[in-house]
Amino acid sequence: MSPFQKITVIGAGGIGRYFGGLLANAHPDVTFLVKDIHDPTNQTLISEGLHILWREKTTHVSIKLTHQIEDIKYSDLILICVKATHTKDIAKLIQPWISQNAVLVSLQNGLNNLTEIKRYIPNTCFSALIYTAVTVNAPNEVSHLGGGEIFLGGNALNESDRSALKNLISFFNSAQIDCQEVTNINEALWTKLIINCAFNAMSAIVNWNYANLFKSVGASDLIELILQECLLVAKAEGIYLNENAIRKLILGIPESMALQYSSTAQDLQKKRHTEISEINGAIVSKGIALGIPTPVNQTLLTLVNLIELS
Repeated sequence: MSPFQKITVIGAGGIGRYFGGLLANAHPDVTFLVKDIHDPTNQTLISEGLHILWREKTTHVSIKLTHQIEDIKYSDLILICVKATHTKDIAKLIQPWISQNAVLVSLQNGLNNLTEIKRYIPNTCFSALIYTAVTVNAPNEVSHLGGGEIFLGGNALNESDRSALKNLISFFNSAQIDCQEVTNINEALWTKLIINCAFNAMSAIVNWNYANLFKSVGASDLIELILQECLLVAKAEGIYLNENAIRKLILGIPESMALQYSSTAQDLQKKRHTEISEINGAIVSKGIALGIPTPVNQTLLTLVNLIELS
């Protein structure tokens, strides 16, 4: 029997709905913790369920929601799917209610979520690298546009952590979620950050999907400049990455996730705050601290912030 009998998903955006929905389709006790259960979107999810759309099929999933933070005390597994800018607040909010045996997984963009969570919560916690393109089409509808893998890992894992990680990978796979272990979580987080830096802001600024973005004149040259800035900052932090491997991953995104608009683009489309400060902004902040100029990332960060304020 899996040790994960009761699951709570915090954050019902695209990633939360998609992976939470897949888990809810396979396991009987998955609950989404939301801020306001009376919000019309949440009421639609309760009354009509969630529709997960793939190119070849649609899956309907019944969804359970709660806004009672104390309900989390019964959870064996907690998925944190909020924006990286909200990680600290969420960790502080749930800390008093979590059982000591609960396992947490951060399914978020950014480098520092695991550190931020562990600052407040001593439980076993893993980072998840997500290479999945999803978009929310309607209050109770999320479309899969590419990818779907989860790579899990953590820092300084002890024997108990490794056992939990093994069980967690098996649990995700049992829900038809392709889940694998990543041995060097820091390198993996940096790799994902660089890919996000290459696409998120540019897709948001011009409001184009990845395929159209990559076809535009000069886009590939700009992406190369972003890559080089990020690699310089990573190296200064003591993170030595495989440049050719990252470039290969970047070049594959317009094909594997052709129709995807970045999460930053989707936020701007819906007049929501972005997490660009944890993407290109993270490179800029680290560059300043290390004395490394990052003019391309700084320009992209500034442009997204200006659009957000307009």
